[in-house]
Amino acid sequence: MTSRPGTDGGEALISEFLRTGREMIAAQRDVLLGYLGTDPEVLAKARTAAAPADLISGGGTEPALPAEEPDAVVVAPKRYLMREFDLADALPVDEELAGLRFAVVGEGQAAEMLTARLAGYGAETELVQGVPRHGADGVFHLSPSFPDDFALYQAVLAGGPRWLIANGPADGARGFFRTVAREYPDTVARVVEQHPKSTVDEQVESLLAELSAGVWEPVVVRRDGARRGLRMAEESLGSTGAGPAGDGTAEAEALGLDRDSVVLLIGGAKGITARLAITLASASRCRVAIARPGPCGIDVEAVEDRTDADLNEAERALLGAPEALWSTRFRAAKQAVAKRLRTGPRAFTVVGADDGRLTVAVSGTRYPVWHTTITTPAEDHVVAWTENEE
Repeated sequence: MTSRPGTDGGEALISEFLRTGREMIAAQRDVLLGYLGTDPEVLAKARTAAAPADLISGGGTEPALPAEEPDAVVVAPKRYLMREFDLADALPVDEELAGLRFAVVGEGQAAEMLTARLAGYGAETELVQGVPRHGADGVFHLSPSFPDDFALYQAVLAGGPRWLIANGPADGARGFFRTVAREYPDTVARVVEQHPKSTVDEQVESLLAELSAGVWEPVVVRRDGARRGLRMAEESLGSTGAGPAGDGTAEAEALGLDRDSVVLLIGGAKGITARLAITLASASRCRVAIARPGPCGIDVEAVEDRTDADLNEAERALLGAPEALWSTRFRAAKQAVAKRLRTGPRAFTVVGADDGRLTVAVSGTRYPVWHTTITTPAEDHVVAWTENEE
């Protein structure tokens, strides 16, 4: 059993600070050495001040040869889904809890019953509505809510508890407790997802049972009296080749995508993100939203020749060939700026154009707009995106 730090949590805070600092230094070192093409293991064996310099510079006056970059590895896409699996039963052992300190965060019948049961095992108990006032070997949280409870968990974890067990289910709890379990390996961090029809007695018993389950499993699902865990399992993508049309329709159907589906892509607006968005939309006719951090405007347009309808005389003078592609680029660029400003594109004008970037002017302000063309078996598309004014 791990020792409990001081009640003020000072030792844990200092330890966490030092651990984080060491990890940051180690990560920065590895990045720098990788950039310089130096093997960290070889550098670690150097015993003089001149030796590391020779390793980095290549020794003497000869410059070091750049590290040979490995060829990119292309991996076929795979589909993973969360699947349940059986866990061993866990029952509390009386003598393990005697003399330990537990905090129960919550209120109501379940909180009172759990506190009484722990006291019955000889443990010191504290029933609170917020952060425990004293250090604890174990903390039970009966009504987790995310992200509202982040500050509570931060304070609790600073005390270095041996157990941190929450009563679920709760939105966001699965990912949160998986993260805590990895970042705090000395703490058994776990959310227990109770059956909707479970009684208060059953919930209390299942929470107490987790005190004897030391196996790393941050999410436990209670179903029909059994303990079950969750793990990622590889599933078939359906057809691994193209469907009859060669446009990915069979694969989209295997993923369950149709006209009523909505797909959210988070990342950039070009490259693989844009290509994936267009492929999904073309294959399944689903709606696709592209999001990225910070203010931006993104638009996707099918290539169509609408030169006369969409462009003024000055813009037509900027057109390249083929006109259908360039007029679509202009149209997408205006829409991208309109989405960035959350307004209509009627007063927007393209005032500059080259192969990789357009410039759109509105109300005396110019916006750079980048664009790319994506080709699919059905039709070509233009993706345009902008961030801020020049």
